[in-house]
Amino acid sequence: MNWFKEAPVSAELDPYQAQLKQVEDFLKSRHPELFTASVSEQESLREDLVAREQAINDEEVLSLFEKYKIQATIHENPDGTFGLPVTQHFSAERLPLGYGYKGGAARVLLLRSLGLDTDCTPRDIDIVRIAEQEPEPGADHFVSEKFMPEDYSHGHGVEPIGEIARYLETRDLTINEIFTTDEVITMSRQCLLDTIRRVIRPTAYERERNSGSVSSAILSKIIRFYAEAIVLYGDASLADVDDMELEESFISPFYLALNLDRAMGRGASIAQSFVDELVERGQIPDHVDTAEEAAYYLNSLLWRGDFYYRHAPEQQFGEEYALLAEDEFEALPFFVGHGKNRTFISKSKKS
Repeated sequence: MNWFKEAPVSAELDPYQAQLKQVEDFLKSRHPELFTASVSEQESLREDLVAREQAINDEEVLSLFEKYKIQATIHENPDGTFGLPVTQHFSAERLPLGYGYKGGAARVLLLRSLGLDTDCTPRDIDIVRIAEQEPEPGADHFVSEKFMPEDYSHGHGVEPIGEIARYLETRDLTINEIFTTDEVITMSRQCLLDTIRRVIRPTAYERERNSGSVSSAILSKIIRFYAEAIVLYGDASLADVDDMELEESFISPFYLALNLDRAMGRGASIAQSFVDELVERGQIPDHVDTAEEAAYYLNSLLWRGDFYYRHAPEQQFGEEYALLAEDEFEALPFFVGHGKNRTFISKSKKS
C-alpha cells in the first residue's frame, strides 16, 4: 500500500523536501505522541514502537492468546526465544542486576504476567546468574543468603548459567525452558504454548541424554506437575510421554519421596492428588491411601529408611511416630520390589 499517494505536495518545496514532509505528516497522523512528548518520553515511545514492530506474527500463539483472553505484549528475539515483560511480580524484593530466576519462580512470573494465575506463588526460589563472573566478590553468597536462605543453609546457592539460549536448550521439561529477571521473561516458543495449554512435556534434550527414555527423576516430576495442575486448574495433559511409559518404568523410591515432599509443600490436596496418580499408574500399591501412608511406604523401600520430609504435617507425623514408639502402630503392608512387579510379604516387617 502506498501511504503517501494522496498526500499533497507543496509547490514551495523541492521533491526531496516534499517527500520528507509527507513522511512527517504520515508519522504525525499515525503516532502524534512522537512529536509532542519530551526527549525522554520520545525515547520510551520509540522503544515501545520497536517492541510493537517486533511483535510476533505467529497464528498458533495469537489464537491461544485470543482463546484464553490473554492481554500481553510478546515478541520474538533474534535468537528465536520469546520475550514478555513482567507485569505481575510475586514479590516486592528485586534481584541485583545480572541475576534472575529459573524453575518454579520463573514459571510463576510467566503465569502471573500472562494473567493465567495472578495469585500463584513459587514453592521456593532458585536464583541464577547470567554473567560469567560475579559483579563483585561475595555477591553470589549475598544473593543466595537473602533470596534463598533455606537452600543456602544446605550448601546450595546461585547457579551461573551463561548464555540464555543455550541454557533453555538444556532443560528437562518444556515448561522449564524459561529464564526471567524482575523485568523480562525469556522463554522458548514451546514453553509459552505448553504453559498456556497446561501441557507437561519432556524435552528432546531430556530424551537425548537418556538414550531415548525419560529419567526416573523427571518421570516423578512429570507426575507431580500433572497432579498439581489438576488440583489448581481442573485440567492438564501430558505430551511426548504415554501412560505405558509412566506405568512400566521403574521410578526410584527416592525420587517419588522427593516429589511427595515437594507436593506436601504445596498443600495437602496436591500431595493427595500426587499419591492418587502414583497409585493409578502403578508406582505404589493401592493399599496406600494417603500422603502420610505413602511417605512411610516409600521410606520402607529406601536403603536407610530415613528420608526427611521437610513439608510433612508435623503434628500428625508426630502422633504416628509416638504410636510407633509405643509399638501400637500397625505397619503398612510390606512389599519387596517396586512398581508392578512388587510382591506382598506381610502386614508387618516385624518378625
